[in-house]
Amino acid sequence: PLKKLDVNGDIKASSIYLGGTGTDNQLDEYEEGSWTPALVNTSNTPVHANAQGKYTKIGRLVNLGGLIQAGSTMPTFSNLSDILQISGIPFAPGGTGYRRAVGTVQWQTTDWYDTNSNIYNYNEGQITCGFNGNYLSFWIARASHNAANFLISYATNRTFHNQGFLVEWNITYMT
Repeated sequence: PLKKLDVNGDIKASSIYLGGTGTDNQLDEYEEGSWTPALVNTSNTPVHANAQGKYTKIGRLVNLGGLIQAGSTMPTFSNLSDILQISGIPFAPGGTGYRRAVGTVQWQTTDWYDTNSNIYNYNEGQITCGFNGNYLSFWIARASHNAANFLISYATNRTFHNQGFLVEWNITYMT
């Protein structure tokens, strides 16, 4: 039988059960918060106009969003061919392998394709985000007129090296 719950104030519990009483039905964690994304392996101390992130964690499921925008001191890297990585992720991804999650990316004024020129809203291919270890990384799937030239690769440090840029992402993954 259904019963009405009338609460005047907060309900506090360590967990709730949805649709049954087994452990598979237990929701034992909900959290919202913010985090600060940071570029890894810079050879200077960049000053960003914006570097912010938000997350929601429900049980083991994490939705992670963030953005970094270049500011008065643009990032430089000593090794431009290293994989571009972002640290500060509040929850480590679970599982094994490199691509444990995929998300969406929006960008302005970046050099994703290693052309040594800034390209505003260049969208010849698809950029996705995922994890390389416990760091957030970006993968490039470049469009081509023939399958032999289709490219999937990591974005490298050259993408943001000494450039103005804005990149924003949203990714969902399991811990």
